[in-house]
Amino acid sequence: MKTSPILNFNYLSRVIGIGFVLIGLSVFLLHTLFPTIEQSRERKKLMAYQSAQESMEALVIGSSHSSSFHLPALGLKGFDFHDLGGDIEELTLKTHIFLDRSPNLKTVFIPASPATFALSQVYLSENYSKRLLIVASNTPLSWPLFLFAPEETVSLFVDQFVGIKKFRKAFDHFLISFFSGNETTNTKCTSAENALFIKQNYSIDADDDLFNDHDICTMPAQNIKNHGTIVSGNHLRKFKLSIEKEPNIVQSNLQRLIKLADRLGERQGQLILVMTPYSEDFYESTAIQSLKTAHLSELALLEKHPNITVYDFHDYFYSRVTADKNDYFYDSNHLSTRGAIEFSQALKIKMGL
Repeated sequence: MKTSPILNFNYLSRVIGIGFVLIGLSVFLLHTLFPTIEQSRERKKLMAYQSAQESMEALVIGSSHSSSFHLPALGLKGFDFHDLGGDIEELTLKTHIFLDRSPNLKTVFIPASPATFALSQVYLSENYSKRLLIVASNTPLSWPLFLFAPEETVSLFVDQFVGIKKFRKAFDHFLISFFSGNETTNTKCTSAENALFIKQNYSIDADDDLFNDHDICTMPAQNIKNHGTIVSGNHLRKFKLSIEKEPNIVQSNLQRLIKLADRLGERQGQLILVMTPYSEDFYESTAIQSLKTAHLSELALLEKHPNITVYDFHDYFYSRVTADKNDYFYDSNHLSTRGAIEFSQALKIKMGL
């Protein structure tokens, strides 16, 4: 006996309908029962930003040297949304998105270390799609972001609605708790690198840790020299690779920064470029010194713009870090929490805030 096409259609419709109901119920239960399980740091920060975007005054963005800025010590309301890497194209795109959403955002801090204006993650990332996902996950969803990274933006949008990653993290959390009987712990200062670092007796609250990107660890002074030599060499290698792939990249990135400064000028804002403090072993290395002349020339060119201010603090801690004592650097070219606070307080005075 043949089955009526109408019955087949009705049966299929019911199955599909029940399927959608079950999916919707699963999503609802997931977001209800596990509202805070293993939210990523980026997601938490974006949620905090969404509730404070109208009052946001300052943005820190750029390379990993962004961790040198401590916004509470500067006396400014804002966030650090850097993605490592120091790609000027990425950071200017992101800054324009934040400017679209935050009418009171008037101060943008960008760390300006040697080679910064020549770095492009297009050439430096081993997996560029993964790099785009990192950028997108740390940026408000928007049309400009979609145009820049369409696949990654759609993936994040779907995940935020359905919560697949959240479910997986919740399940992992359950398994770890069930089998170990313990909650997961923060291993920020007890990673595989712990032989290289010393955990300082320096407390920071949860908001400070969320809105800024510091580490209370410091590198023993005797390890800084070797680290500075290795890292400075990596900076030079990345500079040469980007220039080789795109000879005019510096000029293009300077124009991007000038365009950003023009927009900030429309709201009486400023683009603040800062050579943050480095260890003497890093900055005075042969590799960094080979980049110094061109870098200072580029900064001088940018500083001619009425809405760009340049500050040079590269040697701020030179006299306070000795061969056997380091209280200010996480490693040879990044500040610890204590270093970030002291540097930011000095920058605040210099800026007249």
